[in-house]
Amino acid sequence: MTPRREKDFRALVEMYVLRWGMALVPVAPRTKVPPRGTSRKARQQSPADVETVLGWLCNGMGVAVELGEASGGICCRDFDQPESYAAWANSHKHLAATLPTVRTGRGFHVFFRCDQAAFVAATERKKVLKMADGELRFTGCIAVLPPSPHKSGKRYTWTRPLPDEIPKVNLETADLAVDFSSQNDSILRAENRRRSNDFTQVTPSNTKQLHRKNKASQQANAMSSAGTAIAARKPPCSLLDDEEIRQLLDDDEDGAWAVVDAIEATVPKCEGQRNRRIFDYARVLLGIGPLEGCSAVELVPLLRLWFERLVANVGERDWDEALCDFLRAVEVIEHPAGQTGLFAIWRSIESYPTPRVVDRLPCSDCPWMRPLVTLCSQLQFSAGDKSFPLSGDIVGQLFDVTRQRGWQYLKILCSSGVLRKTRSGTKRGEANEYRFVDSDA
Repeated sequence: MTPRREKDFRALVEMYVLRWGMALVPVAPRTKVPPRGTSRKARQQSPADVETVLGWLCNGMGVAVELGEASGGICCRDFDQPESYAAWANSHKHLAATLPTVRTGRGFHVFFRCDQAAFVAATERKKVLKMADGELRFTGCIAVLPPSPHKSGKRYTWTRPLPDEIPKVNLETADLAVDFSSQNDSILRAENRRRSNDFTQVTPSNTKQLHRKNKASQQANAMSSAGTAIAARKPPCSLLDDEEIRQLLDDDEDGAWAVVDAIEATVPKCEGQRNRRIFDYARVLLGIGPLEGCSAVELVPLLRLWFERLVANVGERDWDEALCDFLRAVEVIEHPAGQTGLFAIWRSIESYPTPRVVDRLPCSDCPWMRPLVTLCSQLQFSAGDKSFPLSGDIVGQLFDVTRQRGWQYLKILCSSGVLRKTRSGTKRGEANEYRFVDSDA
């Protein structure tokens, strides 16, 4: 650990232990669980001191807080879906601006204090309230804290300056025990469920016979006329019934739907497309939240799902060659399919903190400046230590201006020292690659 990083870590640990009174436990590298043999009860009764916690971090481990009474009533609302956090933050802007908030691998952790009686009264639970968009955790649970490493290779980070004390809030008025997933893209989710519910493996000869408005009955007709049984594909949520896939997706139903959409979008409909399509599938998988940072070998169970559909479509039989192509593709991919992630960030852009560097820019009052700088900051967070691609075309779409004006916005950020271009697009229209330069980091 470098002296500068150790100094930064020490400031955080002192905040946790000395100011906030947290009972901390170590967690195994890039996991959310303590190492084998760790006594959480002992840590609750005799909290670790600053030097002990720094030793955990120096050895590559992470750190987590024991929630509930052991840490003075600290509670954690875990938002697994960024859109749900954005919906909550938009309806409770003051709390969103003051409560300590951690950016995790796929969502946010919001910390506050409450007492046991208030938690039980609001949730009818003693330890944890599970919701479709995350969890509300209290006594008996832990929550991973910065600067612990995430399984994707990134680190958990705080999204805003930390207060001297974690505020106490009313669970009911703060809506922290409310499931916000129903408020996010409800129409789109309903359509995805409907469209995915009868995902059938078909061959080119009978694909045209299937009609969207009466899919179930027409599939039965096609099966009887063909004289062969066509296996109906599982609904997306049932992918989680497979233990191996469930662990891979971190029990995330949205991740299961994303895998289904990836297969639909990339599986070849005719011969001669496998090599390119398998590369596209690998890019999309690596861009799905729970799968970020996974190795090629870990993703093989999801390749089998894709290959089964390929067999049904074009009669492909060479699994070994498909596996080799997939392993090579994952190895060489530098940037996972990112446009979906970019637009997901953009839809929730107001919920992200604006980097303080904006206030020092000469044109900070321009209407495009703050949202674009915030977008670049979040893209850099998603990219970790690597650069991220961004083009004038995309910026033009976001701000409803021409492509040339979009490039001008990016050039202004480069000349102002906010962005540094690391690679120029080699083809017309190809995105340049940038790094976000935050002088306050």
